[in-house]
Amino acid sequence: MKQHHITVDSPEHGIRADITFEASSLPYEEPPFLQRAGNRKVMSYTRLTQLGTWTGWIEVDGVRIDLSLGDIVGSRDRSWGVRGVGERVQLGAPLNQAPQFYWLWAPVNFATFATHFDVNEYSSGERWHETGFIIPDGDSSPKEMKKVLYRSKLRAGTRWAESFSIDLIDHDDAVSTVELTPLFEFHMTGIGYGNKDWGHGHWKGELAVGLERWNLPVEHPCDPSNLHIQAICRATMGTQTGIGILEQLIIGPHQPSALTGMLDPAR
Repeated sequence: MKQHHITVDSPEHGIRADITFEASSLPYEEPPFLQRAGNRKVMSYTRLTQLGTWTGWIEVDGVRIDLSLGDIVGSRDRSWGVRGVGERVQLGAPLNQAPQFYWLWAPVNFATFATHFDVNEYSSGERWHETGFIIPDGDSSPKEMKKVLYRSKLRAGTRWAESFSIDLIDHDDAVSTVELTPLFEFHMTGIGYGNKDWGHGHWKGELAVGLERWNLPVEHPCDPSNLHIQAICRATMGTQTGIGILEQLIIGPHQPSALTGMLDPAR
């Protein structure tokens, strides 16, 4: 759990890499995610997340990016259980309800500590899952928060945040506020989420090889394949500065965000 070495060697697609993740924190488990539709359990899973640094190199079309020239921080996560990705298991009659999913997830690295936040909400804004942590570097245990609050302003024409702030509230009611400034988007379709050909969690046989490329920024941010992103963000918490991600997936209505349809953009 302290080091992960990843190699990529696909010269026919112009992609090569040799990168290593070095953990800067202990892994921490988020509270279980549980959602039902009637008496059917549609989500029952959990996730571990861990912060750390990346070193090595990535090469695309012969252009090499050296990750050892600066502090490249990031995170890794691993989830397991039942959730709405991958190949579907037949469970009888389909659910007679329109899809709705509101998801925000934000691990953030600072110089000597990290923070973590996530929420799931129904269309009314009622929350069915939330997580908040302050994570010290090293082997000290992450400190779980009592509750979390957030403020979000969506960018017109999208379902993505233009500005975002988080309040992490501990069990003594002390508040730590993290301000996030989105810089650009990593599209989760690139690792299979919402991808019609390379779906996340779909069996493709013992060996399947392919390549996709697309131009950024995308032309249609509210196309279903473009909804799910991780926004790379600059972060501040008091006098501390850092960098992290704000993962966002908003499908269907969400009253607090003034979203009323399945895919309508913010205005």
